[in-house]
Amino acid sequence: MRMSQLLFKTEKESPADARLISHRLLLRAGLVKQVSAGVYSLTPLAWRILQRISEIARSEMNRIGGQEILLPVAQPASLWEETGRYETIDASLVRWRDRSGLDMVLAMTNEEAVTDLVRHVVHSYRQLPIAVYQIQTKYRDEARPRGGLIRLREFLMKDAYSFHRDADSLAKYYAQMSEAYESFYRRCGIETIKVESDTGMMGGGVAHEFMLLSAGHGVLRDRHIPHARLYCGSKSRRRWHCMAGHCGAVSMPPDCSGKRSGGAVGLRRTVRMVRSRYGPV
Repeated sequence: MRMSQLLFKTEKESPADARLISHRLLLRAGLVKQVSAGVYSLTPLAWRILQRISEIARSEMNRIGGQEILLPVAQPASLWEETGRYETIDASLVRWRDRSGLDMVLAMTNEEAVTDLVRHVVHSYRQLPIAVYQIQTKYRDEARPRGGLIRLREFLMKDAYSFHRDADSLAKYYAQMSEAYESFYRRCGIETIKVESDTGMMGGGVAHEFMLLSAGHGVLRDRHIPHARLYCGSKSRRRWHCMAGHCGAVSMPPDCSGKRSGGAVGLRRTVRMVRSRYGPV
């Protein structure tokens, strides 16, 4: 297709509310158009980029035995009531009643739906382990959407789930999943740091996040050393600094700060061990 026929328009100036360089460049290059807070339309160029990134994610999931599925976005509240998350998740989970009076939700994650699917298909532990994933549009009523495509209300997300007969099998596959994420970021040309994190509303015993390195100042704290932090600045090498002054410091790559990586446009999910009401997921 000729450039003259391509649906996009560049801008000379950045909007006043676009603070991040990435946000400004996306808008000025005509890749995205903001519809509302945290909601964007993608032009053909942006969609092609998104498709290529999704294919990398898909190939990495297939490599470790993942099977692609597609789960519904609109789900009955009864599924979420089984796990207790219908009551515990705040207003970021969109709730409504359909025309027949049935309580429904817009799923921003799919532990309940995938567990409901697998428990109706898997009838013996001999069928385990099983790993599934999907690449799907999600909606979360984010209180403070910001940073362009960094923190959205509507986004494309690759989420994966695995089912195991015992903890050893789960731990082994967790390591494979973690390596797949690392390979994904390398293939995308993105430098990240894998850090331990809180399991949050997902539950479980182990969780990791991949922090995106970028110029500027930032702090990553070591959960095992409360008084230690990872300090990064554009004029300093990254180091673990002991706030109490007695832990020493470890040199890291220069010119970096920590930001939580959203992954491939929608890899907002981090690698996690998740536990639902039905057991380890």
